[in-house]
Amino acid sequence: MSRGLASAGTVACLMLVSACSGGKDAPSRSGPLTLWASGGFACLEQDHWFDCRLLDDYIQNHGQAEIPNERLAGISFGSDDVCTVNLEGDGVCTGGNVNHNDEIPPGPWTMVSQGEGQACGLHTDGSVECWGNGVGGAIPPSGPFVEVRSIDQGACARTDAGAITCWGYNYQGNVASPAGTWASFIFPNSYLCMLDGAGSITCTGLAVVSAAAIPSGGGYRSLTGGFGFACALNRDDRAMCWGDAAAGQLAAPDDEFEQIVSGQYFTCGLRKDGTVTCWGCRGDSTSNPDQYCNWDSPAPWWEP
Repeated sequence: MSRGLASAGTVACLMLVSACSGGKDAPSRSGPLTLWASGGFACLEQDHWFDCRLLDDYIQNHGQAEIPNERLAGISFGSDDVCTVNLEGDGVCTGGNVNHNDEIPPGPWTMVSQGEGQACGLHTDGSVECWGNGVGGAIPPSGPFVEVRSIDQGACARTDAGAITCWGYNYQGNVASPAGTWASFIFPNSYLCMLDGAGSITCTGLAVVSAAAIPSGGGYRSLTGGFGFACALNRDDRAMCWGDAAAGQLAAPDDEFEQIVSGQYFTCGLRKDGTVTCWGCRGDSTSNPDQYCNWDSPAPWWEP
């Protein structure tokens, strides 16, 4: 394989076979696989058991990988912290706690979203509550909502009818409530992208994702994204990416994926056979692509 920045999009096949939560072996699992990613971590989930790996070499592990040894409904990583919600709705946040994101209020919760300067959670009654240094004076709207996504000093939430409401600091135009109704959305810190009912993509903020050509037409079925880039799955289960390409984030392989998820500078895709392929770089620097952008050679970021 050629070395250098051009190899940033080179992909590797990773088969995830162990289930480790909190550093302990979890009971045997069955059922479909689900891929999760946020911050610099990626996880493979089966039957609510999570196997998580730190993939970003630039993120220090402040205990984020020490997730509870129990079945979980969801997980969300930041650069310093992680929040989990178990099947009973109990939320736990651990890590560096630099921004007091670990000080989660009482639940029960349906989901929690880490946003660096703050974290936000969705209560079982559909109300949103946020905590951490980035909250400031912003008060979440009343809802009820079905999902919430948090960034450093802002957040967006979607109702069951598809309306999205955003609040907080409007950095680079990324915290602005969009008109219309939407089937899903992503809010990866620097921009907002949404899918409508026909699978068409609309983005706002970060100069409309770095003035890249956003895929047109309909039929897209999911969105994901990181710092300055985004990806979508089309009707043929192929990944289409746009935005910042400095770390190989747009070099998606021509594979069929069940699911794609992104960290800060990388994206991983789950194939139909349960294998995982990643592209991009494991950090915000491309000064050493042999170390950070080479997914072919064995490396410590994926050891069980």
